Amino acid sequence: MIAVAQDGTVYVTQRMPGALIMFKDTNGDGVADAQKVVVEKKLLHGLAIDGSKMYLISVREVYSADIRPDGMLGELRTIINDLPDSGQHPNRTIAVRGGKLCISVGSTCNACDESNPENATMLVADLNGQNRRIYASGLRNTIGFGWHPVSGKIGYFGPRPPREDPPHSYHFQVFALDTTLNLPSGYNRQALLDAMKGHVIAKGEIVGMYQRRPDERDKQQVLPPKGQ
Repeated sequence: MIAVAQDGTVYVTQRMPGALIMFKDTNGDGVADAQKVVVEKKLLHGLAIDGSKMYLISVREVYSADIRPDGMLGELRTIINDLPDSGQHPNRTIAVRGGKLCISVGSTCNACDESNPENATMLVADLNGQNRRIYASGLRNTIGFGWHPVSGKIGYFGPRPPREDPPHSYHFQVFALDTTLNLPSGYNRQALLDAMKGHVIAKGEIVGMYQRRPDERDKQQVLPPKGQ
């Protein structure tokens, strides 16, 4: 993952072996002429910069640190240490929006009942890691997410496997119930499962296959500001 600080310093994470690398253009020619490993943490993946603060995420931990004038980081503080285990989807991404941390947590497998309600979700937390809650659930592995250019609401871009990968399978469970569920607006996956208990008379599964071709252009576009 890549993030750029206010002064143009570029930071890149490497999940294997687990490092944050800093690239700086010290002479202003547009080419990075200095690079240095500034953090080493196992399975480090997502990162976000909010002013002079950096947030980093591994499988189970979220860290924060101040960005120093020389581009190095101050003390790395652990603000979350109990995210769910990863299973098949260990990549975590993070962003800052509206004074909140937005955290993606993938499912442990492609088609199973998760034992932890925070798997296959988007989480929201305060910048200090407190008051964590589920924002959206039922999301297999939300590596890419963004905000609607007009409403500002967070959204999921849909299946976006790496180009030239073989087709990925997406599993959808279908249930037949003996009753009509009366669920409130905004219910989550766990509330749905709880309401269905004792009412399932049949169930099935639909599997969809999706592949991004090498020459396929991204269909998701961010609209320019009005007037441009």
